[in-house]
Amino acid sequence: MKKYFFSVILSVLILPGFVNAQQKGANISFDNTTHDFGTMDEAKGVVTYKFEFTNTGSEPLIIQNASPSCGCTTPAWTNGPVKPGEKGFVSAAYDPAGRPGKFEKTINVQSTAKPAVVILTIKGNVNQKPLNIFLAELGHTYFNISPATIPIGVAYISAKLKKEFGDDVKIKIFRYPDKLRNALKDEKPDVAGFGFYNWNENLGVYFARLIRRKYPETILVAGGLNIPPDGEILKERYLDKYGSLFDAYIPYEGEQPMVNLAEALLDSCSRKTLFTKQVPGCFLTGEEGVTGKKIEPYIIDLKDIPSPYLSGILDNMLADPML
Repeated sequence: MKKYFFSVILSVLILPGFVNAQQKGANISFDNTTHDFGTMDEAKGVVTYKFEFTNTGSEPLIIQNASPSCGCTTPAWTNGPVKPGEKGFVSAAYDPAGRPGKFEKTINVQSTAKPAVVILTIKGNVNQKPLNIFLAELGHTYFNISPATIPIGVAYISAKLKKEFGDDVKIKIFRYPDKLRNALKDEKPDVAGFGFYNWNENLGVYFARLIRRKYPETILVAGGLNIPPDGEILKERYLDKYGSLFDAYIPYEGEQPMVNLAEALLDSCSRKTLFTKQVPGCFLTGEEGVTGKKIEPYIIDLKDIPSPYLSGILDNMLADPML
């Protein structure tokens, strides 16, 4: 009985000290551990959220590391000790470029506090940015513009693309080399398509090389009457001459093949992965050469192609006295 009584007294005396020892140290308490960005536009770029926490313990707290689940997320955090009662943060910057649709990413936060690891979550939905397309049917400007004609070929392609994709594509048409040069100073096209004819092929190649140097990820497309439908002839005439400058070649009419190409690119395809795709109506080029042996002409119902005259696409050019 005496031994039992002594044990109880000893426990009463020791337990408070043991509890106090357990309570000592840093404790991390986040205001919230999940943030929903909601719906955002890919074109607006990186978004950031700052998760704030309080050290509710009795000793300074140090964030040792914050590991994201994806390279698309960049963390940052309070440097140095956070004293008891003070606040700190862990921020998460998410880059939506090339990542349309819903996302959910985590950051593992390691610290000297309890709990030693806290998982933070960011999520949202990314609206894909419009595919920026430049279509050029260039003429020489030694004296006025030659030939002084409306670029009807790329105009019909533009009309078909707008019909199929609406606001998911943004298209500019170029006839004058200087206007294309000025546009390229500040704007990166996702796709640059050139209409090749006997009188302007060298001009198109010049601008294609300029774009490749400044914007390496741009998809370069060559089309028009000069493009042969036979893969072997294409290789001899273009690949042996220009190498892998152009990513795609389109013989015959370009309306539907350009729609097929745009559809692949809007489906998160990049220049690196394009060669692995099947894009009807297009010869694709890569390290292994050119895809396909021969392309047959597309049979298109003209009712499926809107008039570029009636849609307003050509209004500026129709008002140009030089054309």
